Order: sequence, then structure tokens, then C-alpha cells
Amino acid sequence: MDIKSAFKVEHLRYAYDKGEEILHDIDVMIPEGMVTGILGANGCGKSTLLKLLAGNRKPKSGRITLFHEDIRSYSRREYAKVVAVVHQQNTAPQDMTVRQVVAAGRTPYQCPLRYKESKEDQEIVTQVLEQMALSDLAEHPILDLSGGQMQRVWMAMALAQNTPVLLMDEITTYLDIHYQLEFMQMIRNLNQKYQKTEVMVLHDINQAMTYCDYIVVMKDGRVLAQGMTKEILTESLLEEAYGIRVHMMKDQDQRYCSFSLIEGETRDRKERIRNDEEINDENRAE
Repeated sequence: MDIKSAFKVEHLRYAYDKGEEILHDIDVMIPEGMVTGILGANGCGKSTLLKLLAGNRKPKSGRITLFHEDIRSYSRREYAKVVAVVHQQNTAPQDMTVRQVVAAGRTPYQCPLRYKESKEDQEIVTQVLEQMALSDLAEHPILDLSGGQMQRVWMAMALAQNTPVLLMDEITTYLDIHYQLEFMQMIRNLNQKYQKTEVMVLHDINQAMTYCDYIVVMKDGRVLAQGMTKEILTESLLEEAYGIRVHMMKDQDQRYCSFSLIEGETRDRKERIRNDEEINDENRAE
């Protein structure tokens, strides 16, 4: 298969202001027109990597290109016409209506000195509201919405940007299983219908196996493996990434995993937590 790159990350390092390095010499390729999942345990750097791809963080060193152009060469407005981002948590004034929030996705296309919706803006917002099953709620204030409905609004706002690239950071975390599956299927459909390049930070390994074409697996700020999902996602890789026991099964053409703790892991984890608490108490005492 001939895989073209959308994002290419080369020798990327990122550190907090205090100097602690979070990402260590990362090399990643995100394929164009595919659904890519970024997996790894909490604190491995996957959300930080996504923020760097979104242009919301500046690397300590290294380079990120998108469609062979350094992302630093884009203005913020031009980048927003290429890359849309759906965060895990989002905020907006509670008196805004659903339509107003979704219409905010058209901001990169409007004159910065004089806000006015064009006919094209209005048509795209109406189309996205229909696509996300939000038309009946268009004039409702977002204060009245459920968590699942609100997450659809944020997705609709990102879709209104009409970008070829969509980045998503754990967007199903606070949703029940019905909305999780609905969202994942919708993301898959968007990719198949519009050939969008979609990148998701995920916690659910089984969802990644079902809906992602390509996988990047991280641990401790480094990339353990990357490649086509069916080729690289193995029991041993997941065990190394998460420190758990993995049993992979197959139902017809679909693979899925069950998980258990490695013997002694619970005791070791409690010991690490106790030690961390003791260190914190000593630091507070000083």
C-alpha cells in the first residue's frame, strides 16, 4: 500500500517551562486520508503530541510538517483552514445557542475587522447541523444540552471549519457507551465519505482496533511502535505500553482484547503511590 504522509514529525522534543522534558526525540508519520489512533498509558505524552500537531505548543526542538510544509510557516488563520481540533473539554458562554457555537467554526473564513456570515457560511452551518442531528436544537441555548448533545456541538463546530484534517483529544471520555460508539462510527463515516485525515487520542484499545487504520503507541514520552493497526497491535506491544496482561481474541474478522493485571502489579502500584505521597509530604514540610 502506498501511504502518503499528512503530518511528519522529526526529532521532536518538548519540555515544560520548568525544564522537565515530556517528549524525547519523537519521529512520527501520520498518514493522509486515514484514521490514526494515538495510544498509551496516562502521562505517556499522547495529548501533548496532539497539542503540538494542533500548533498549540512550541517544541523544544525538532520539526513538524503538514503536507510537506513546516507548520510554523502557516498563520494561525490559515492553519485553522487546514486543521480543526476537538478538545476533551471545551467552554463557551452558556447563553449562546447551538447555531451560534457551530457558526464560530467559520471564523477563519471571515473578515477579522467586520464579522458577517456569508451565504456559504450559513449553508455550511445548516448542513453540519443536519449532519450531526442538531437541527431541532439549533436555537436552544447550550446550557440546556446533555453531555452527549454538547459533544456533538463541539464536533459540529470543528466540521464547520471544513478542514481536511481533524484532531480529537479523548472526545469520548465522558460519554456513555451508546454515545461513544455513535461518535466512533461517525468519525469513521466522515473519513470514508470525505477522505479526512483524522487523528485521535484514545483510551479504549478495542475502539482503536475497530475504528483506526493506523496506530501510534507511546510510552514515557517515546514512540514504542507505529504502523497499520492490523500489523502492529499485538499482545506483547500492549503489555509493554500499559504494564498489563493482554489476551487478544477474534470474532469473525474483528479482533478484540481482554485485560488483567500482571501478578504483583496491584501491590507494586500501591507501594509507588505510598512512596509518592511520602515524598510530597516531605516537600510540603520543607
